[in-house]
Amino acid sequence: MDQEKGTANWTSRSTIVRLLVISVLALGLAGGYFLSASHAAQVMKDQDYYYEKQRKVQACEVVTRLKNPTPEIGSLPMAPPPIRAQSMTGKAVDLSKYKGKWVLINFWATWCKTCKQEKPFLIDYTNRGDDVAVISVVTGSEWEKSKNMKLDQLPFQVIADAPEGEDQYGPIASAYKITGVPETFVIDPTGQIRYHFVGSKFWDWLGQSIIRCGLEAS
Repeated sequence: MDQEKGTANWTSRSTIVRLLVISVLALGLAGGYFLSASHAAQVMKDQDYYYEKQRKVQACEVVTRLKNPTPEIGSLPMAPPPIRAQSMTGKAVDLSKYKGKWVLINFWATWCKTCKQEKPFLIDYTNRGDDVAVISVVTGSEWEKSKNMKLDQLPFQVIADAPEGEDQYGPIASAYKITGVPETFVIDPTGQIRYHFVGSKFWDWLGQSIIRCGLEAS
């Protein structure tokens, strides 16, 4: 009887020990899995940071390569000449109200073929979201021809900048000292002229590079 009782006690203790060992092993495996999962998450986070830095560097290289380093208006960044006008569809346009956005001020003329070619890319840029905007300024001697265009279908406002007297361009274009069309000034979210580009550009692609680079390519 005592032997049977001792055997039962030993079996019970053995079972408890086994359960404890299994529990410890299970906790160890769970802890190892947790540490492994945490490590993997950190690695992925580090990779995302690295790739984003690489994309930013590449974007800045694009902006630096394509921008005009010495615009006639002066060294950049600088405060832009004010724009307060009525668009050709009757809406008030005030550049100072666009702070917080990346704004393209795009000067063009109705006779300019390359100006027309970049319009779809300006539309794509505008459709990126609420943090971007385009102010389109038609200038030059044939600006009135723009009245025949479907301006109300554009996602941005178009301002008529009619030349005065014998001037080649209107007062807005003259204030920005453009030397031809198309020319585009990029206003950063702080309200400063940050970049200046001469000629037609793929604004869906270049605009993305400007936003990704931010203020670093000045």
